[in-house]
Amino acid sequence: MSILTSMKEDSLVQFKLMLPAALKARVETAAKENRRSLSQEIVGTLEEKYPSRDTMIAEIEAKLKDLRQMEAEGRMQFRDAEGNLLSTDEVVQALFNGLASAKDANVPFPKPWFTIEKPSR
Repeated sequence: MSILTSMKEDSLVQFKLMLPAALKARVETAAKENRRSLSQEIVGTLEEKYPSRDTMIAEIEAKLKDLRQMEAEGRMQFRDAEGNLLSTDEVVQALFNGLASAKDANVPFPKPWFTIEKPSR
């Protein structure tokens, strides 16, 4: 349905509009490319620039729906990734197992650049 035919005939207002010639030529070119009349092109452009309240609400609701969907997908991905994470104890145990294996294999260790102090009780 075209822009102008979607409006009630009694809601249309006619007025004189003065445009610079170069602007009118650009709008006419756009109208031809979009297969619309000059009036339809101008109204369409103005509708994009100044959308109605209902249009803005619909766009916000659509974006909110998309955002909620993205959030749900992100939460599912996080839950999946969380199941693959090792606990701190598992990481420490794996390190100690690796150190023990290396020690048993007589792998030389470089001199540590840090020291670990035992907590005092």
